[in-house]
Amino acid sequence: MFSAIPPPTFLQCPGVPPIPWKTWRHVVQVYVDAVAPDVTPDTKKALLLNALRVEELQAYYKAADEQVLLDGVQASGNGATCDTYQQALAVLDAYFAPPEDPFCVRARFRRRVQELDETSVRFVLVLRWLANNYNFGTAVVTMVKNQILHGLRDPDLLRSFVQMGHAFTVQPALKHVKTCVDRTFQQLAALQADSITGREHRRRRIRFPRPIMLQRYTTNPAVRSAPPRSAEISQILPGHTSTSYARTIPARTESMLACTAPVSIPAGRLLRRLLLQCCRQLSVPWFHVIRLGVLLRGWLFGSGLPLLIILFLHRLSILRLCLLSFCMLLLLLRLYFRLVIIFGRLFLFSIHQRCIHQAFEW
Repeated sequence: MFSAIPPPTFLQCPGVPPIPWKTWRHVVQVYVDAVAPDVTPDTKKALLLNALRVEELQAYYKAADEQVLLDGVQASGNGATCDTYQQALAVLDAYFAPPEDPFCVRARFRRRVQELDETSVRFVLVLRWLANNYNFGTAVVTMVKNQILHGLRDPDLLRSFVQMGHAFTVQPALKHVKTCVDRTFQQLAALQADSITGREHRRRRIRFPRPIMLQRYTTNPAVRSAPPRSAEISQILPGHTSTSYARTIPARTESMLACTAPVSIPAGRLLRRLLLQCCRQLSVPWFHVIRLGVLLRGWLFGSGLPLLIILFLHRLSILRLCLLSFCMLLLLLRLYFRLVIIFGRLFLFSIHQRCIHQAFEW
């Protein structure tokens, strides 16, 4: 024989019970059935009253003195057998859970609308639960439908429910609301993923900017504005005239090669430093070298020899004149080197542009 667990305290002190009466009644019923399944109603009544506390017993005897005892006397006078256990439950039901007015119940149900922090799915579920507990009978579906249309805040859902027509019932409405909520969450997740991807693209764009796009040289404005036909261009290796030796490089690398300035050969700077060191060792003033440079430029234009005779022959010795002549020769070599470098750069640049144009034409 097992020992049943006694029910919890229903009403320890005056006031609102912490446990609803309907819930506590089911607990007591299970306890009575477990302890004494095959006993008389008086024994069940004794077990029920034993589970009550002081406040509950006072409420029971007060209600029993007013109503239940009178009903029991009338029933016994008519010769009917009364169930004392059911009478005790009826007394407690009348005291702790009195029947509400149907008009008050309907008014309370109609005042139920969707709250600001309440989802549409929860609102529909709460309406269905309230309608089942209020015992509307055959009007349950009608009451729930009217209250959904009256208390729902989402205009899109209301429009879709109106378009459903006669197919609009509680279960299809709940299914449609769940579908809309799932679609909304998917859209929010997609927007969040797009925003994260956009931030990544912006970071990459800042770290690796887009290269300058090259366009083919042509006089036709329509062709000039058109983009290249291929994302890659071909560059012919130096020393080869056939396209079979061509190598393929990305457009980014080619644009960087095209936009990079040619490398300057510091031959003039080297000659200038060498000349300065020679002048310092032979104690030749630097302004004489400057004058010699002026004379050299004048001589190139046809007036250098007279200036040389006028400015230097009556002041300089033979050794210094030889040194200045050597300096003039160095300056001439420097000038020739510069001319060679300039023409070489122009020649290489023309070959480079021609290769690029041929690659675009392909």
